[in-house]
Amino acid sequence: MPSEIIEQFAEKTESGSAPTSSATETAPGSGIYSAILSRNLPIIGGPGKSFEELKKKCLDRKFFFQDREFPPDDSSLFYSQTLPIKFEWKRPPEICENPQFILGGANRTDICQGELGDCWFLAAIACLTLNEKILFRVIPPDQNFTDNYAGIFHFQFWRYGDWVDVVIDDYLPTYNNELVFTKSSQRNEFWSALLEKAYAKLHGSYEALKGGNTTEAMEDFTGGVTEFYEIKEAPKELFKIMKKAFDRGSLIGCSID
Repeated sequence: MPSEIIEQFAEKTESGSAPTSSATETAPGSGIYSAILSRNLPIIGGPGKSFEELKKKCLDRKFFFQDREFPPDDSSLFYSQTLPIKFEWKRPPEICENPQFILGGANRTDICQGELGDCWFLAAIACLTLNEKILFRVIPPDQNFTDNYAGIFHFQFWRYGDWVDVVIDDYLPTYNNELVFTKSSQRNEFWSALLEKAYAKLHGSYEALKGGNTTEAMEDFTGGVTEFYEIKEAPKELFKIMKKAFDRGSLIGCSID
């Protein structure tokens, strides 16, 4: 029984194929920059370009986006440790044929935990898939690997009283050509892996997601207020509380110690 209720430089590309070399722009003002964007506000720590502006700039220049603030290297993975093995960062078109952002709708089976202790976060994602209105507030659905693909994606989270838009490139850590962290049950679907990457960027690294509480992620996904109950100390009217929350469209999760 549950115990609790609860810019950057760009890479040259041709016709949407995965790049094999990179080019860095170093002249002042010539680079493509991004970070965490506050909704309807200038970019935090950047020149104020929106996701759409960044993507258009990549497409106009025929470059794939690459994120300097969350680069495809160990600094984005860990802050307190190193690994004896080397991960290879790859874009989805380099991992499989016909990569898809969302394949047949987003659902709980799209979320398979990898080599990272962030099950608390994945549990919140699973809840998120049960409410499409909330889901597509966090995950803008008009993203793909076909039409105007530029290697750039974005996700939205509630942070410090406002919605922020986290822009990322689509490099993902792999080992033997398999995703190291969160993945979908379908090898060519990548929304869950990219959502995890955006959340890792928001927190500074993938390692920062080790250990947490599902309520934290639920707040970041909704901007709402969470309630937490220990089963052994739960109020007698817990079922009524849960039923009322469910009827009002609340996300509900549980965990086992």
